Amino acid sequence: MKRIILLLAVAVFAISTKGQQYDSSNSLKRRAFVQYTKNAKGMYEKKEDVTVDVVSNIVRLYAYNKNTKEVYVETKYGNYVVSLDEENAKKVEKNKNLNLDVFSVPISGFELAVAEDVNANLAKKIEELNLARQAELTDSINQEQKKIEYASKRKQDSIDAVNKLQEDKIYTTTKDWRLVPSGMYLMCNFCREFTRDNELLCFKIANDSIVWGKVNEGHLGLTYLSIHKSSIPDYFKYDRKFKRHCELFRDSLCADSADFSEKFIEEFNDAHLLYYAEKLKAIAPYGFFINWGWDYKYSLSFNFEYYNTNKKTIKYIEVFWVIKNDVGDTRNSGSFKGTGPLESFSSASWKWDYSNYRIAGDATNMDITKVILTYMDGFTKVVGKNSVIVEYGN
Repeated sequence: MKRIILLLAVAVFAISTKGQQYDSSNSLKRRAFVQYTKNAKGMYEKKEDVTVDVVSNIVRLYAYNKNTKEVYVETKYGNYVVSLDEENAKKVEKNKNLNLDVFSVPISGFELAVAEDVNANLAKKIEELNLARQAELTDSINQEQKKIEYASKRKQDSIDAVNKLQEDKIYTTTKDWRLVPSGMYLMCNFCREFTRDNELLCFKIANDSIVWGKVNEGHLGLTYLSIHKSSIPDYFKYDRKFKRHCELFRDSLCADSADFSEKFIEEFNDAHLLYYAEKLKAIAPYGFFINWGWDYKYSLSFNFEYYNTNKKTIKYIEVFWVIKNDVGDTRNSGSFKGTGPLESFSSASWKWDYSNYRIAGDATNMDITKVILTYMDGFTKVVGKNSVIVEYGN
């Protein structure tokens, strides 16, 4: 029923508009639901929901919203809604050809019900104009021009072939065959490790499988290498950059004689992880703080995360500290004792949200003065201030 009322409104609102246009002199804003403009070839191209400076070539005003003071306009090549100022809105409302009572409330679903009909009619008309123009363009191309285009294409194909050879030569002399373009998801068949690196550190491609490496970020700025083996997904096989790299470096990518079995990969990764652990222990023989922090409101709060690099399991870890002000005066000192166990080459966190420690208001700096580590076998190690290592400084 609502659609019928709106269609009746179109007929009621239609008025003579010959020579009329809307611009900044007689309207506040002009927006096109749809607008068609010619391109360089004389074909009409479509734009939607754009603001325009002028609405001209008006065919009819087909609707008006009294509440928003918007008039709906069909032109030869577009469908618009125009926001009027008070003066021009009154002119429209006083026009005897308009039945304003129909629009005494906002038009619900107007654009869907009415503007879409106008859009559809415009689209049909423009399609006919474009078909006619396309026929003109097609007819204008004679056989001689086709021959010229064919000869030009053959010449370009020859140039492209030479350029490709040159590009391939540059690629193979400047790229590392091990760095294979990727950027797509790839998961290891054995450990389920995955990567989405833009370049894969590749060791071998054979039998629809790819052996790739990953440089893993460790603690204290150290890294370690692990290798993985994955089946090559179809989306890799059809990737242009991946295919090109594999074709140009086929011999190198297939040359490695290792079988990269699950056992081989496991032993390789274990060896590299062990080497990383030895380097980590060399830097921090008894462990290090991954991070630590403190705060003071009603009482002192404290937290830290510690990584144990020693072969022994930590039973207790006691952190001694001193708090000073900006001029170096001591404001308090003490310790916090955490209970383990904390096993070798693992980390744990401790947190005290409050304590019995009170601190003067000018306290600004806390330093860790020493750490006492008590192991499960009863052995105690005192780590002095100069030996305390913090990965992420407080």
